[in-house]
Amino acid sequence: MAWIPYVALAALAGIVNIANAWKQLAYDCRFLVFFRAHRVFAVYLWSAAQLVIPAALAWIVLGYSNRPPVNYAVLLKAIGFGVGFVALMNASTEVAGFNIDILRKIYHGLIYAARQMIAARETARTAQFWQNLEVELRKVAPASLTIGFDFLHKYVENDISLSPEVRAATLDAIDKVMAIPAQPAQGAQIKSVLTVRRKDLPLVLQKFGCGAAVVTALLS
Repeated sequence: MAWIPYVALAALAGIVNIANAWKQLAYDCRFLVFFRAHRVFAVYLWSAAQLVIPAALAWIVLGYSNRPPVNYAVLLKAIGFGVGFVALMNASTEVAGFNIDILRKIYHGLIYAARQMIAARETARTAQFWQNLEVELRKVAPASLTIGFDFLHKYVENDISLSPEVRAATLDAIDKVMAIPAQPAQGAQIKSVLTVRRKDLPLVLQKFGCGAAVVTALLS
C-alpha cells in the first residue's frame, strides 16, 4: 500500500503526456474521415506507449523508488514531467544521470509502429472517399454550394473552441474558395476548408448538396 501514491504520481505523468499527445494525433488524423479511435488497436498501442514510457521514466528520474514525501511540490513535478516529456525524448540523452536512449528507442519504435498501423488501415479508403467527394462536389449546383458555404461560415463563427486568430484565418480561407468563379474548380477546393468535426461532416456535406451515397459512406 505504501507504493500506491508513487505509482499514482508516475501514472499522472503519463496521463498528462497522453492529454498533450492526443491533441497532435487528433490533428494529424483530422482528414481520416473513417477513423474511429476506439475501434483501432493501434490507438491502444499508441496510448500504452504514451502512458507507460513517461511513467517509467518519471519513476526513475523523480526518484519515486526512494519514496520522497508526497506534497504539492512532488505533485507539480509529476505534472511538469508529463508536460515536458516529448521535449525530453527529442533533446536529451541523460536525465539526472540516467541514460534514456533505450527508453527513447522503445518509445519512438512503438509510436512509429502505431502510426504505420493507422496509415495501413486508413490511407487507401480515405483517399478513395476524398476523390469521390471531389467528383461529387464538381457536379453540385451553384445554389447548393452557396447554401453549403453559408452553413460552413456559421459553423466556424459559432465554434467556441477556435481562437480568434484561427477563426479569422478559417473564415478567410472559406471566402477565398467562395470567390473562385468557375464551379468545378471551386468544388475541387472545398475539401481544403472542411475543417469540421468528423461527426459533423455528414451534415455539412448534405448542406453542400452531396448525394446520399457519399453521406451514407460516412455514417457506416
